Amino acid sequence: MGVQAEGELRLSEDRYRTLYTHTPIMMHSLDMEDRLLALNKCWTDVIGYESKEVIGRNAMELFTEESRRHQMEVTRPEAIRTNEFNDVPLQMMKKSGEIVDVLLSGVAITNDDGEMIYSVSFLMDVTESTRAERERRTLEMKALSQSKLATLGEVATGVAHGINQPLTYISTTIQTLLEDFELDDLDTESAKNRLSESNRQVDRITTIVDHLRTFGRANETELTPLQIETVLDSSLTLLGERIKGLGIDLQRAATPGIPDVMGNSSQIEQVFINLFQNSIDTLADKESGALIAVSIRTPPDESEAEVVFSDNGSGVALDDANRVFEPFFTTKEPGKGTGLGLSIAYSIIMDHGGSITCDSEPDKGTTITFSIPAVGSR
Repeated sequence: MGVQAEGELRLSEDRYRTLYTHTPIMMHSLDMEDRLLALNKCWTDVIGYESKEVIGRNAMELFTEESRRHQMEVTRPEAIRTNEFNDVPLQMMKKSGEIVDVLLSGVAITNDDGEMIYSVSFLMDVTESTRAERERRTLEMKALSQSKLATLGEVATGVAHGINQPLTYISTTIQTLLEDFELDDLDTESAKNRLSESNRQVDRITTIVDHLRTFGRANETELTPLQIETVLDSSLTLLGERIKGLGIDLQRAATPGIPDVMGNSSQIEQVFINLFQNSIDTLADKESGALIAVSIRTPPDESEAEVVFSDNGSGVALDDANRVFEPFFTTKEPGKGTGLGLSIAYSIIMDHGGSITCDSEPDKGTTITFSIPAVGSR
């Protein structure tokens, strides 16, 4: 190698070393046994160790147990397969014992045969943003819980009606059977049919009460595969009688082949209930022909489940339609709404990786459309 070439090589290495040392993002290099080969100043500033304390140590010791497992099961196999890995959320432990949230990206360095010989990683400290997101989620869950309590209060009349009807039937049946006993005029076949129907009414009450208990309990964040139409049925367990009692025509439809979505049934039910509540309020002054229509459909590739929720109520102006998902924004009279219903619905759908839009026109009605990705499409 000529003198000029050697000089250029040294200059290139010096530039790389300077970049590696002083770049404002954490960097480290690992050998195939996960031992630390090199790290930069940003890394030592954040984690708190001096280079001499950790060079040669297994880097996995500096990650939490869950993060170590994730790296061995996911990150390393991905690096071996693709020679790179990007934005892997992990947690490291500072020398002080504090936890640091990082996004890990990197590249596997290979030899001439394509075999991985070491890796260079870039770690972005996202502790503050992660903490802020956790706080946001906590506040969101509190708002959701408060919204549920408000919902339970608002649907109480409809629920009472839904329970009172079967109770009235059961009470009447018991009274009639007692009278038949006293008159020694009991028709066994008729009594059997009445008792069978009474038992069915008991099941109806049990369903409503059980669902009230399930809906009212603390929010969970676990996502499981579910059918949107089943969640719609659950919301109508609480609101169906109220909608019927107000003389509102409810139309619903679902196209065949709606895919399962990965979601939280309680939270998605809250979306439906908030939409129903909004429509009920906007239809309150409609003397006749009040309508709520709910259709569930999916695109040809079945990548999502889409819900189109419409009413023919008073609607809102275009400027207001663009703001309906803002917290505390409401077009209702003072004291008749918190302005959180649609905001909470928006947050829930966003947390599920979906989308939600509003289309409304004064005196013609409102259509809310939301979609949630199908299982396996994210």
